[in-house]
Formats: sequence, structure tokens, C-alpha cells
Amino acid sequence: LSLSLSLSLSLSLFLSLSLCVCVCVCLFVLCLCSCSLLSCHHSYKFVNRRGERLYVQVEGEEAPREYVIEAINAFNSKRKRMSVVARRPDGSLVLLIKGADNIMLERCDQKTTDERLLNSHLDNYSKQGLRTLLVGSREIKEDEFKVWKKKYDDASTTVGKARKQLLAEVAEEIEKDLFILGVR
Repeated sequence: LSLSLSLSLSLSLFLSLSLCVCVCVCLFVLCLCSCSLLSCHHSYKFVNRRGERLYVQVEGEEAPREYVIEAINAFNSKRKRMSVVARRPDGSLVLLIKGADNIMLERCDQKTTDERLLNSHLDNYSKQGLRTLLVGSREIKEDEFKVWKKKYDDASTTVGKARKQLLAEVAEEIEKDLFILGVR
């Protein structure tokens, strides 16, 4: 891998972990101590959260980068994953996701995933008794997002028992063709 691609993948992995964890943790209890654990990578540091805006300091850059959470697909025991759609500082959109390995493997892009190598790592970790999660991402085009966001907003404003099911169905639509960033 080239150095710039390696740094880009490293930042994507950091963002997936920090945005997903920080959204889960900080959104509900604002537990910055958990978020600070994600600052261990020397090049990136989670610095703040204001509403739906999260700020990440990249080593060597003067100002923190601002990421806007556009949508949250919550974790539940049936889905075994959670994801966020985030708007990057350049305006582009990315789906960042983490979840159980079996669930994530079903949703990964077969062209960009070396399943044999990935399964080898997963087997290795499980033999050590470690619980694993896969972390992934997917670029989202603006036009796809607008159509999906309308469905998401409709589902999230539904009242009654159907709300959770509708939100899960909408999440299913966007959580596909994933690029696996790493194992946690």
C-alpha cells in the first residue's frame, strides 16, 4: 500500500470506530472518557462533539476536521451492527459501520474483500477467546443519500410498533457493498 492510501485507510478506521462509538456513547451519556480511548492513534484525536457535529484533530493540521452525523442506524440484538452516515469536511458522504463478523461478511463487497485472509484473522482471534467486530465503510453518492434519507426520515417519524422494523429495513438498504477496514 502507498503511504497516502495507508493513512487514508487508517483515518477511515479511526473515524469508523470514533464516530460509531462516540455516537453510541456520547450521544446518550456524553462519556468523553470512552471517546478519549479512541485517541490512542498518534495521528488522530477526537476533540469535541457539539450536537451532530464531531471534531477530529489530524496531526499536522491547524484546525480540527468537522464531521456531521446525518443518520444513525442503531444497534439491536437482531441486527448485530450499528452504522452512521457522516458528511465529511469536503461534503462527501460515507457510511461507517461496525458489527458482528458473520453479519458484516454478508454485506461486504466481494471485489474488495479477501475473505480467506479475513477469516484467517477471525479464526486466530477466536482461538484466543477474543470477541471480534468488523469495521467497514462505504462511499455514498449524494443522490442515493437523498432518496435513502427520505425513507429514513419517514421511518424515524413513524409512531407505534412498526417504527423499529421500518428503521431496520431502511438501514438494510444502505448497509451493503461494504469495504472492510479492520477487525476490532
